[in-house]
Amino acid sequence: MGRPFGARFRTGLFLERRLISEGIEVSGYNDDPLEGLSEYHMRGKLRTTLDLMQVPLQAEFYLTEGTHVQVGAALGFVLGATRSEKGTMTTTGATMSEEAYSRDLSVARIRPVQPGALIGFTHVLKDGLVLGLEVQISTGALITEPRDGQAWPKVARLWFGYRLKGRRDPEVPIGPVG
Repeated sequence: MGRPFGARFRTGLFLERRLISEGIEVSGYNDDPLEGLSEYHMRGKLRTTLDLMQVPLQAEFYLTEGTHVQVGAALGFVLGATRSEKGTMTTTGATMSEEAYSRDLSVARIRPVQPGALIGFTHVLKDGLVLGLEVQISTGALITEPRDGQAWPKVARLWFGYRLKGRRDPEVPIGPVG
């Protein structure tokens, strides 16, 4: 049974973790303006990505235990660290080179972001499958230019993930925190 409707407010750095489990093959087209236009194809046993986004204020509303809506103000830098083990990735116009992935190295990156609104929706489906939607509307062009040199005023990403068993969000009191 889910928790009743409520809200909590947080400030500071937020940690986001994406995990592609062993044996999964990913191929597709990445048009995330924050990272630049890129085509990618990755085969590997494990790839983890950690992103820290500096957000001055974020309000998180939840209807049930598995449904969360986040609203915040995006400002500052996105700091990421990516590791690819026993896999390769080829990229075009991205911040990370294919040589780094072919050597199975950890790569760190910092992406400056203009001020703007950040809206996120996360829903935990059956058996831990997670569906997420992130939308960012900037007040100006990104500091980092995309490959074509044009401004990207809007960012939208739809993603799937899997919540590891036994890992649950800690209970946070309703109201302002730290």
